[in-house]
Amino acid sequence: MSTVSLTLNEIFELAKKTLLANGCDDETASILSDLIRNAERDGSVSHGLFRLPAYVTGLKGGKINGKGKPEVKKISPSVIKVEGNNCLAPVVLNKGLPELAKAAKENGVAVLAIACEVICSITQ
Repeated sequence: MSTVSLTLNEIFELAKKTLLANGCDDETASILSDLIRNAERDGSVSHGLFRLPAYVTGLKGGKINGKGKPEVKKISPSVIKVEGNNCLAPVVLNKGLPELAKAAKENGVAVLAIACEVICSITQ
């Protein structure tokens, strides 16, 4: 067994190429690849390349919508809800967190509710 060392840019490119080849659109692939690269950078390997095979399995099996677009809904001035539309949580958070920050700034407090249908379990 051999070990291959990758730069952070190579990790990002490998993840993005893999996700694009398995059903993600460019935006989703970029969000997930950024997360994978940053997790590897920060030493959180359980959220880095380790997750890529599970993402591919979910995409191929139809459990993950690699082209889905989360829908942000303002329930009240300080309550934001994001419908995940079978996207992974990092994609949902990418859309919801800016709206949460805006609502919190405007109201002093805010809540983000996420309806994310995908549960991605990793086993090895």
